[in-house]
Amino acid sequence: MSTTAKKETPHEQKVIDALGAAEGEVTVDEVAAAAGIGRTSARKYLATLEDAGKVERTAGGREGKRRLPDRYSPISGEEPRPEAAVVDEPPDDGPAERLRPGGLDRLVIAYMREHADEGPLGPTAVAKGLERSSGAVGNCLARLAGTEKVELVRARPRRYVMKEG
Repeated sequence: MSTTAKKETPHEQKVIDALGAAEGEVTVDEVAAAAGIGRTSARKYLATLEDAGKVERTAGGREGKRRLPDRYSPISGEEPRPEAAVVDEPPDDGPAERLRPGGLDRLVIAYMREHADEGPLGPTAVAKGLERSSGAVGNCLARLAGTEKVELVRARPRRYVMKEG
């Protein structure tokens, strides 16, 4: 396993450019406005860059009861911290990748087809097989039961089979 420094995404580069163009420390809102991205995205990219040792965060503190925003500034001329190194291969036990819209439907249908001989399947069994959230899989199966692909054969506990055809 080799470790290499991670290259910035285009959005992370926008955040770095926004920090470089600012004079001194800036808030998340200022970075978001300068980079042309949302606050939530700016906060996420700043956290990633902070972990990589490219951005320094200064806690905002308090003014009376009011919490002041954290401030960020670029770290220039320094090597990234050792913990910023990333592994080329993702860990086997890491979280599942985020699916595109409709992606869970395709996974559930494929799993149900592959395991049709195991009898009616519940949301928990399908979720464990797919390594996905049982709630999301349960919602997906309930939605698919209203189509011509999946049939609800038992209401309590919920059990589903693939419809033939």
